[in-house]
Amino acid sequence: MFKKLTKVMLTLMMMIAIGSQSDFARAAEYSLLPVISVISANENRLNVSLSITDNGAVSTTGFVVGRKGTTNIDATLKLQKYNSKTKKWETLKSWSKTQKATSTSFNVTHKLSQKGTYRCKLTAQVTSGGKAENESVISGKKTY
Repeated sequence: MFKKLTKVMLTLMMMIAIGSQSDFARAAEYSLLPVISVISANENRLNVSLSITDNGAVSTTGFVVGRKGTTNIDATLKLQKYNSKTKKWETLKSWSKTQKATSTSFNVTHKLSQKGTYRCKLTAQVTSGGKAENESVISGKKTY
């Protein structure tokens, strides 16, 4: 880690010496991100993504990575459609997993039958050290 940080700092100092602001920004964008985006081992991570093809094929992936000491994960991935009349999200399809593990993931496909606006919601109960925490994350909206 120290060697990488030193290399990044030397690269940035050289870019400053050269005086090219656009190169400096590019170096910061590509070199510093891995250094700055260190994730704490004490936090749970959830991620979900959604894509819809022109013919209505949905592909969604989600993952839950528990913190150090995680013993159990209960996760549910929901495909939801926006109802413009009620102004609420309605669940069309749901997938669930329970695992005695530190992580779990989903990789599912589904065929849509109606046009509309869709999203995915991933919720998880992560148990670590005897304490359960509930977390959720929502994908971006996609229109079919």
